[in-house]
Amino acid sequence: MASQPSYRESFIRSSIETARLYGFGGLDLSWLWPNTSFDMKNIGVLLDEWRAAINSESRNTSEPRLVLTMAVHHMPIIGATSFPVESILRNIDWANIIAFDYHVPLKENVTGNHAALYDPSGYFSADSGIKEWLRRGFPASKLVLGVPYHGYAWTLLNPNDNSIGAAALGPALTKDGSAGYKLIKSFISGYGYGATSTYNATYVVNYFTIGSIWINFDDVVAIRTKISYAKTKQLLGYISFQLGNDDNWQLSQAAYEVGKDHEKKKPLALRIIVSVPLAIVILLFLLGSLSYYMRKRMLKSKGKKDSGKEQSFEVEPNTALVNEDSDQNAPNLQVFTFSEIKSATRNFSSENRLGEGGYGPVYKGKLARGQEIAVKRLSKTSHQGLKEFKNEVKLTAKLQHVNLVRLLGFCTEKGEKMLIYEYMPNKSLDFYLFVAMYPEYVKRGTYSMKYDVYSFGVLLLQIISGKKNTFLWLERKSKPFGICL
Repeated sequence: MASQPSYRESFIRSSIETARLYGFGGLDLSWLWPNTSFDMKNIGVLLDEWRAAINSESRNTSEPRLVLTMAVHHMPIIGATSFPVESILRNIDWANIIAFDYHVPLKENVTGNHAALYDPSGYFSADSGIKEWLRRGFPASKLVLGVPYHGYAWTLLNPNDNSIGAAALGPALTKDGSAGYKLIKSFISGYGYGATSTYNATYVVNYFTIGSIWINFDDVVAIRTKISYAKTKQLLGYISFQLGNDDNWQLSQAAYEVGKDHEKKKPLALRIIVSVPLAIVILLFLLGSLSYYMRKRMLKSKGKKDSGKEQSFEVEPNTALVNEDSDQNAPNLQVFTFSEIKSATRNFSSENRLGEGGYGPVYKGKLARGQEIAVKRLSKTSHQGLKEFKNEVKLTAKLQHVNLVRLLGFCTEKGEKMLIYEYMPNKSLDFYLFVAMYPEYVKRGTYSMKYDVYSFGVLLLQIISGKKNTFLWLERKSKPFGICL
């Protein structure tokens, strides 16, 4: 397929259409390993064309760009053939390293650790493979470690010789010897005391011997060790292809706990360090601190000179809201970029519009990471100014109440003033947002926790009277109409 331009074009087009049809966030190329240099070259061409098509589709449709990943051999070479490392690095978002199935009973007549993290004897191991990928210029931040939730069973030639590398007659338990962790645990527990367990820390391997059956697999200890290794090497993450093989989420939970403990010991910047070199992170932190300090001084100075005048309210994207007063009770808010909100709301499409109030329209959106949001966009005809917007941002962030929608952040790029809330299903959010924004708030733009009492009173009156809290009424001659609260 990869050698024919027309086949490549058809494959690429159908893959993108399928991803959009089912709402997928990206595409993963899981493939049979190429055999020749010609095959490798064609794979490189396929990736170039695939990435170009994905970028073009995103620009033309305003849809978020699809993620493109691929499975790669544990080594960047297969025999005498090398992977197109430059093309892979240029076009994919990350590579999934198949760090297992080094030794399988159908191909070898001796037992072996099929997913060794280390192997001092010089055979295949995840560590040696990752080091080779790094040596060839592939960054750790684009490598994902594959961890197996399966193992293999051999039939021993001599039940008394049950070490790694012992002579074997072929597979056991299943046709090819492969078995999921859940099946292995069930099989071992059925034999109880008859099973002999051995853990080899040098290889990071766990194997059981039951009579003439020798089973090699990763247990909870091995998984924890491998996830810690991935963290230490600053890899992007880890991947398992068959979660159904897990036994009551034991392996997945072990992996999660390692990541959680690691985050407690390291600063929050660890999430950035995974994809950015440490020196750059430190530099950005220092520049950000200096920028904030200078900006704060300039705003204070400008505020004294231009007292009473409306000033610009520009905030650098992806930083936390900085309180200009001494009150530190307000939690940090995320500053969203205009492009993020535009993408999340499908360019503020009418299909995503929930309704409109005095502030402006409200749109439903979905962030790239899958979180649903509601976006309040200040209307161009709204009379609310900068002071009221800042007041709502800071004070709403402080209001923590079970009956209040949580404010996630805001956006002020391109002259916009948008508030981003968590989305409430069943169309309840638009109702709460458009309850009459209170008299003091309408007149002066002030916000208070006391408005909970006011809201309850208004709601109670609506229930008793059966009427809306706002309606138009016609005065005889003095005024054409007014608003009654």
